[in-house]
Amino acid sequence: MKKKTIFLGFVVMAVVFSIVFIGCSEPDAEDEWSPVTSLSQLNGRWKGSGSIILPLEYYLYETNRIIPDELSLIAVYIKFIEEWDLNIDVNAGFWNGNSNLIQELSGQGLTIEIWNWYKGRFGNEAIINESKKSITGSIFFTDDVQELLRQLDHILINQTGKKIIWRGGEYPTFKYLSKQ
Repeated sequence: MKKKTIFLGFVVMAVVFSIVFIGCSEPDAEDEWSPVTSLSQLNGRWKGSGSIILPLEYYLYETNRIIPDELSLIAVYIKFIEEWDLNIDVNAGFWNGNSNLIQELSGQGLTIEIWNWYKGRFGNEAIINESKKSITGSIFFTDDVQELLRQLDHILINQTGKKIIWRGGEYPTFKYLSKQ
């Protein structure tokens, strides 16, 4: 049961990162963006990637994670690097995809105690790189289009219908995806 809980936590974190925290390069200046008005605009395969660096304490606070009192997270940062591949089939009523997510800790305040505590949260479900202080995991998900409908107010599409911006809600970060 513990293994499933840890893996489920990793999946939930990856989905949250993709929607909330991940940012990447700026869209082309000539693109004009408008809200998605129909799920049919999203039909097809979309790929994108991104990264963002945040203070670890801020990330843990925003995702309601408990920080042990004995750890000081001052000057400790977390970098998220993610690649997404999404397939949206509105006619069939589902969307699915996969994601590779790397979390990398750094900063002058990073101690072995912080690293051991952070990596210990993932169990055997992730690949741990001790020298880079990074954790890598992959997820595959599938869901019905109702979940995608709930996300529509966070998605913009360009004038050609070949690029989308998945806005991060209340956070000022974005994910840019291109139609394949």
